[in-house]
Amino acid sequence: MRAGLLVLLAASCLLSLSGCATHNTLRYGPPAAPKVYSGTRLNAAVLSADGPTLDRLAESGVMPPHYPFPLMPVIHAGDREQALLDLVPSALADTLLLPVTVPHALALRWGDSAD
Repeated sequence: MRAGLLVLLAASCLLSLSGCATHNTLRYGPPAAPKVYSGTRLNAAVLSADGPTLDRLAESGVMPPHYPFPLMPVIHAGDREQALLDLVPSALADTLLLPVTVPHALALRWGDSAD
């Protein structure tokens, strides 16, 4: 039972990475873009229909989450629905990645202040 739960959890994590806002912003966002809670910020921008933020991210190649789950075409989930589904997993992933994203943000800030 426990092994089955771990396999299910691992499979869910792997599937979610293909559309996860955190993955999209960290992987495709420009190096100087904010990285701390970036996926959660992207989902919040989609949910609040923050056009300027979404346009700025789209210019960098960062798009809202799109999950490849077979159910999504059936229920016709749009960007807002997918962002809502992705909000909690992205917040969790963003929290787990704080040991990586905070030093990155500090290095960028210190690098900018040295100029």
